[in-house]
Amino acid sequence: MLVGCSGGSLVEFRPAKNAKEFPATKAAYRVNEPPFCDSIGVIHADGPHPIEEISELAAAHGGTHYIVRSDRSKEHYETTGFITSGLLVAQTEKVVDRHVWVQVFRCDS
Repeated sequence: MLVGCSGGSLVEFRPAKNAKEFPATKAAYRVNEPPFCDSIGVIHADGPHPIEEISELAAAHGGTHYIVRSDRSKEHYETTGFITSGLLVAQTEKVVDRHVWVQVFRCDS
C-alpha cells in the first residue's frame, strides 16, 4: 500500500483485487460518469486541496481517469496569535477540510 503525504494532506491508493501494475503518466483525468474501462483501485484523500494530489497519484499507478464517489467537506475556525509588548495579536480564519474517495480507471486506447 502506498501512502503519500504532501502539505498536511493524506492521500492513499488502494489497488483493486488482482489489479496489475501499469506505467505511470503525469495526471489522470476527472470524469463525471464511469468510463467503460477497467477499475484498478480507489484513492482516499484528506486535506485542503486533495484533487491535484489524487490526479497525480492515480496516474502514478497507471490510472487514466477517475470519478469522485464521495466528497465531504468540514468547516471550522482556527485562531492563532501571540503577545508582544503586552499587546495580544490574534487572527481567526476559516479552514475547510475535505475527505474525498475516488474510483480509478485504466483506459487503453
